Amino acid sequence: MTKISSKLRSDLDTAHLSTLKKIEGLEPLLNYINKDINKYIENVLLDSENDINEDKESIVDLINHPKISINILTKLIKKIDITIDDLSIISNKDSWGCLLDYNCIEADWDNVLLYVEGTGKPLDEYLIRYLNDKDNYIILSTKKINYSKKFDKAIDQKISRAIVSLDKVDEVALKYLAQSIPYRYTDIDLSIFSPTRIGILARTTNLKFTADNANAMLKYASLKDSIYFIARYYDEYLEIKEKIALPIEATNELLNSSIDNKHKQEIINNLNYDHLETEELANTIYRLSLNQIVTISFDLIVSLFSYLGERTKNIELLISNAQKLNKDQIYALLNKLGTPYSDIHQTGYSHVLLSKDHLHESLSNKLKAVGYISSRTFPFTGGIRINLKKK
Repeated sequence: MTKISSKLRSDLDTAHLSTLKKIEGLEPLLNYINKDINKYIENVLLDSENDINEDKESIVDLINHPKISINILTKLIKKIDITIDDLSIISNKDSWGCLLDYNCIEADWDNVLLYVEGTGKPLDEYLIRYLNDKDNYIILSTKKINYSKKFDKAIDQKISRAIVSLDKVDEVALKYLAQSIPYRYTDIDLSIFSPTRIGILARTTNLKFTADNANAMLKYASLKDSIYFIARYYDEYLEIKEKIALPIEATNELLNSSIDNKHKQEIINNLNYDHLETEELANTIYRLSLNQIVTISFDLIVSLFSYLGERTKNIELLISNAQKLNKDQIYALLNKLGTPYSDIHQTGYSHVLLSKDHLHESLSNKLKAVGYISSRTFPFTGGIRINLKKK
């Protein structure tokens, strides 16, 4: 009786088939195993308490075995720990779905496209779960679909459209997978998606800017995401803006968007000064003016004085725009501020006293710089004395 070494026994326990193949003279035994491969897998490989550590070649041979049953195949795939870098070596297509489910296939677009080509299904339940796996979609997002040019363009077009147009791929996965899709679509039905999913698509390059896409986004997505989409293609928007129904509140979002300052100025110039939509819009224009991003007219300043509702902001607005205003316009704004500001420039006063703080120092400096007042002094009693010009 041949004595079996402890190493051989260990190898047989963990890699039974691979070990048998290495031993000379066991062809009859291997042929016997092949005749009833299902019984061998079930009674030897699956029944063992040890992990299956067969070499890749043996595992692939088992998966591709023409007599292996679906039931045994599924049980085997559940127990093996293997990563197949090239799906094309697996001729048994019945195993593909299960191999995807247990992440036995390396995340690579060539494997995905081969799966689609081989099954004829752009997104079945197995591929959906595979694409929704975090490790897989992160790796896949680093390359374009069909980067190797091995597959007919119709194949990658099929799965690309399925990923974008169906809601089967998770929203987080979509953020990544969209980076691999080189196509821009005009006919995706956005009405079937959640606002969050539409917002994700707005930030990809997969939606072509059209009036239909813009209007659908305005209808089904958040205003913020819709304006992001419009701002991203603002030059194209300007060419067809008559076909896009922007809501009133869109003005504020556009002014806060990434469009260039020239376009923001054009929006400001076309505003209805008598009826600013919201206090939020007034505050946006106030901020843009103070930061010298846009210039605003006297009439718009008057309107902003009413909408801002904060004297401090109104004074800052006057300071930042005083250089381009005439004396009558400056007085009109001071008058709207109420006392003591309305007393500056009235007949019968020689000076006006303001509390001493940074805002009033800036105001008095600006009024002196534009020649609106004679001078300013700081009396011992405190405050800032605004000395008016004599009539």
